[in-house]
Amino acid sequence: MNITYGGLPKTHARTNISKYFSPAAKFIHKGKKNPENEVFIHCTEGVSYAPTLFLAYLMMHHKMIVEDVIDHLIKVRYIKPHMEFLKQLAIFNEELVQATATG
Repeated sequence: MNITYGGLPKTHARTNISKYFSPAAKFIHKGKKNPENEVFIHCTEGVSYAPTLFLAYLMMHHKMIVEDVIDHLIKVRYIKPHMEFLKQLAIFNEELVQATATG
């Protein structure tokens, strides 16, 4: 079994995790390129930090907006990202929208 670990430091609700959005999304995307690979994204409780990073991946690599990715993930699994993380995703969403508009 070949495992690649892409760990991130422990956080709390006031942490700025937006600096991890792009690296985490790239890590997930790279792992999912091979259909035989599995990508496991997890945090202590599994309802805030990990889902937030997965939402950033969907926004970045599946060209979805923040509202749509949250609705999508809620249908599949219970999540409850901290409000601060959601604010950071909203800012990330605006950055992606602007980059698409100018790119």
